[in-house]
Amino acid sequence: MSHGLIVAAKLGLVAFVVLLGVNPRWPLSRFMFKSRGPRSDVVCLTRRQLFAEGTKFFYLALLCFVVLWAGFSVGDAVGKDLTEIPVGMAITFIVSILLGMFVLGGVYMVVRGLFRSPRYVPPPHCR
Repeated sequence: MSHGLIVAAKLGLVAFVVLLGVNPRWPLSRFMFKSRGPRSDVVCLTRRQLFAEGTKFFYLALLCFVVLWAGFSVGDAVGKDLTEIPVGMAITFIVSILLGMFVLGGVYMVVRGLFRSPRYVPPPHCR
């Protein structure tokens, strides 16, 4: 690929994202900018919300663990080691990193929830 083609593709992607941001009512724009997954804006969360988001992180960690466990179980049943295949090693590495991130995120949220006052009111910029 030439450098000009790469630059043109990047500029096209930037223009597309700007177009989506300018038109927030488009269905694709709402889909692209919708918040998914657990919230991590700790300053804006109450005690109850911190516990709820920490639980979501733990559920995602459990999902990653189940994916790893199922992958290695299937590999054992077939007689192959997942880490011997480059694609299997990459997937194992990525899912393991995600597992660690979700566990640490869940622990952080729960610990912050334990020390947050029940009367905490989020700052005005959070509303």
